[in-house]
Amino acid sequence: NDSEDVISSLPSGNYPYETEITLTAKEKEGYDFTSWSNGETTNPVTITLTENTTIRPIYTAKTYVVEFNANTGTGEMASQTFTYDEEKALYKNTFTKLGNKFIGWNTKEDGTGTSYGDEALVKNLSKIEDDNIYLYAQWTKGEGEITFNSNGGTEERRIQDFKYNIDT
Repeated sequence: NDSEDVISSLPSGNYPYETEITLTAKEKEGYDFTSWSNGETTNPVTITLTENTTIRPIYTAKTYVVEFNANTGTGEMASQTFTYDEEKALYKNTFTKLGNKFIGWNTKEDGTGTSYGDEALVKNLSKIEDDNIYLYAQWTKGEGEITFNSNGGTEERRIQDFKYNIDT
């Protein structure tokens, strides 16, 4: 048995013919127990030794869904499915907000949660099967600079900051 993943009624070793051993697959974060390597699906399982036997638990990684929220922006984005322990890039942002620039994702609307960049590589955002993780678009006002030129007049050249409308 894999002592890391199994609780056994007897320790690994040599036992007489027809000895019964009960094995229990331990819970494994981010995974569901599927079956044993001998095809049994009950947990715990009791086996009767009639030959040399190696039995291991088989686990399936849980999946979860990331939902993208425009957070006062506009547009639509498909949800994205992830599998526990697999690293994958978030979808590229396609939301827009007039006069604002997209600066990333956050687990909270107000930006006080965990932040992720556009197309960030993520892993294990949830360990719960079929969980929904919500990522909210984060926006900042577009900014720029205008330089005024008096074009031969008497006014001095001035620089002024301003906010402008952009779609990104």
